[in-house]
Amino acid sequence: MRAEQLHRAAVQYASPSPAPQAPPLDALVGLSVSRREEFARQSRRWLNGRYFDSARDRRLRADFDDFVEDNHDSFIGTRDLLILTGDNCLGKSTLLTTWAMRHHLQVIGEWTDPDCQPRHQHHSGPGEVLTVPTVPVLLLSLPADTTVAKFDQQLFLALCYSSTAFKQGHYLDVLRRHRVGVVIIDDLHLLATTDKRGRHVLDHIKEMLTAVGEHGISVIVAGAHLHRHPIMDDPQVTRRAREHQIQPYCADTGTDRESWQWFLKEAEDHIRPLLPRLEPGTLYNDLAPAALERSNGVMRDVVTLLKQAPVHAIRDGSWTITTQHLDAAQLSIDSQRRAEARKQRAASTTGQGRARPLRAGA
Repeated sequence: MRAEQLHRAAVQYASPSPAPQAPPLDALVGLSVSRREEFARQSRRWLNGRYFDSARDRRLRADFDDFVEDNHDSFIGTRDLLILTGDNCLGKSTLLTTWAMRHHLQVIGEWTDPDCQPRHQHHSGPGEVLTVPTVPVLLLSLPADTTVAKFDQQLFLALCYSSTAFKQGHYLDVLRRHRVGVVIIDDLHLLATTDKRGRHVLDHIKEMLTAVGEHGISVIVAGAHLHRHPIMDDPQVTRRAREHQIQPYCADTGTDRESWQWFLKEAEDHIRPLLPRLEPGTLYNDLAPAALERSNGVMRDVVTLLKQAPVHAIRDGSWTITTQHLDAAQLSIDSQRRAEARKQRAASTTGQGRARPLRAGA
């Protein structure tokens, strides 16, 4: 992601738009189909731009804050590395982007212009002063078939340099020039290390970890199943790495079920203004098992449920969420395949049962 894009998104993220105002409860019966459809459209747009936060994400963001602060305060030398991994579509990239925006806002302070990055003066040599954008966080996503040259090119492009600038400069110089404090490298699993070029990129990244760490810059790497990636076989990495693994939501234990319900409760609190007939506890108590079974706890499908089910409830005039609205959500192919497999096993498996209600007043 280009630094200017992250800045714009961060400033806009700091001032989220309010939820659309639902019609009064006593006006729902006589509401025309066209007005319901218009409100459904407004709600869909608002939900599509919504980030559904959770205790899990807040805990991980706090760990990221501590990691960066520890590295910043550490004595001179190499710094720790943070690794975020897990299966695909569990919310890793969304979590990292959200944290990056929050950290960016924390560093730039009260700067509120989304179309202009804050700037500072950089002394690049005797009598040479440049005014350059301040970039607290640099967010990189590795493309497939990444080479050393492509990696460096992407880093320079993210800082809004030309596609050939990396040939005339060094990544460490531009990181220091723009006061980059954190480099996030996402989709590391796309780096193929089975050929010589891939191994060279991996060595280049390890070299970068050492070089930027000596200047107090923190590095976070993320990707799917990194515990099986060759980077985790290198003691140069693992002996200074902190690892966080993201798992799907599940109902294997009482703690797991409660975590799932608390997440749904937060989501329900955000959705309720759209649905005047949605009773407290409908989603996080009554429908918690059905929502988990439908989504498999995979964050992408969970979020799809939370975005589409309310829109279906508005369109059919029920103004509350039922299992029919959960079933109407268009989830991923993987989710559909899992559902078919569950049907085939239905005769020999038992259900999860009704979720235990959360404490009153929670």
